[in-house]
Amino acid sequence: RTRTIWVSTDLGDNFNLAHIPEVSLEQYYDIIVVTDNYVMLHLGNTSSVSGQLFVSDSKFTSYTLSLNDHLSQSFFQVKSMRGVYIASVPMPLPGYRVTTLISYNAGGEWQRISHHGCSGSKPCYLNLYVSDVLNTHVPELQSHSNAKGLILGYGAVGEYLDMSDTSKLKLYISFDGGYEWEESLNNEYQVEIGNYGNLLVGVTPNIGTVCVPISSLQYLHAQGSCWTSVNLVNSVKKDFNYCGFNMEPEASSMKTFFWGVDKDSDNWSFLIVDFTDALDRVCGESDFEDFTPHAATGCLFGYNETFQRVKSDSLCYIGTNTAKLTEHILSTCECRQEVDFECDFGYERSPGANTSCYLIPGYDLSQHCSPEERTYQVNPLGLRLIAGDMCTGAGSILKQSMKYCSNWDGGINYVLDFYNSHRTSSLVAGLVILILAIVCVCLTVYFILRVSLRKSKHKQTIAYKSLLEAAEEGDNSSGLGETDQETDAEPLKF
Repeated sequence: RTRTIWVSTDLGDNFNLAHIPEVSLEQYYDIIVVTDNYVMLHLGNTSSVSGQLFVSDSKFTSYTLSLNDHLSQSFFQVKSMRGVYIASVPMPLPGYRVTTLISYNAGGEWQRISHHGCSGSKPCYLNLYVSDVLNTHVPELQSHSNAKGLILGYGAVGEYLDMSDTSKLKLYISFDGGYEWEESLNNEYQVEIGNYGNLLVGVTPNIGTVCVPISSLQYLHAQGSCWTSVNLVNSVKKDFNYCGFNMEPEASSMKTFFWGVDKDSDNWSFLIVDFTDALDRVCGESDFEDFTPHAATGCLFGYNETFQRVKSDSLCYIGTNTAKLTEHILSTCECRQEVDFECDFGYERSPGANTSCYLIPGYDLSQHCSPEERTYQVNPLGLRLIAGDMCTGAGSILKQSMKYCSNWDGGINYVLDFYNSHRTSSLVAGLVILILAIVCVCLTVYFILRVSLRKSKHKQTIAYKSLLEAAEEGDNSSGLGETDQETDAEPLKF
């Protein structure tokens, strides 16, 4: 017995079998990302912590391998940057050692995260603590759709990350969607995002369910590099034990909400810290600057977007007027093989290559046709356009050809099946043609009869006139003149 996936895109009225490797009952599918353009799922085994990551096409039925040996519980979708994902891959070493990979094009290509803090000849990259799989209470990666380009995460620079050793972890921040990362805080802090990414607030986290006293917090403005400390000794009751805090869900407020317990009465207490007074004023037109996601690659998914965000040197906060944040410019780009395409179904990324794919040995592409399909597309490069990509000129790169599926019978059944698959549109077109033909025939018959009738009447009129003239000549020859005379002649009949 095996497991398969069936997909419906019409609210369950019809289901289509997904083209993805079948798995045994010991294996499982885990859907981890669903967008309007594609689906990402993890194919795992109950006896292993890692598996394979697959990405669908725009129809959600054809899945191609995106990442091998993917750590099932260590995957992050960056909400502040379209198409960016971060994942962990286990190292072939004892313990819980992983490396971090990032994709800027929805799983089409994965790479290590470079960092300017690396030095020496040994492999060195930034490795992030993507998720707390070991329950070490390390804050996980954070991003928000209202804070464009902002990503927060704890990690370490080196060849790999030992998830069991948290002593060397530091806070790293990216303001451009994961291309550049800056070291920010040396100690572990729980950090929350506020004021559309214009404000970051950090507090030393409590461990587990233990509530602890709080004496200070840190905050960072805009894209700054220096944190400011706020002393809360005179603002918080001495018997207040802090249990947790957060910003409001839309990440738009300048207020931070703390909750804790009064250690003397065991009653819940609440504390609100307002950062409005810490900044000079409400941001104006001149305080904003353009931000273009994926500016480092020039264009991604075939188009560029330009948003507005607060400059790093403008000490202001975003008020109730958020019109500048919703403004953006959209422009399309020419297709590029290295960023706009991924391996097609039945193909895998060539080892050590970023743009070429090879056919999986022993795989027959014709077997991936569904019962109603008679042909399939063949691309010599093994590529397909990434789902949702809007680039122009894809045809010049793909240069696809058509081949017959292995289930094609080649005879009249193909014609009948084609007709049956298009019977609705064919029936409507046939009825329209039939009605038009009937109307044309009726009009033709009408005009023919009308012309014939006119000709017949014309002939009768000529005959009538001839008889009248003959009759008048007969009357004149008998000398009757114009006086009335009785006659036994039969009247003329026409």
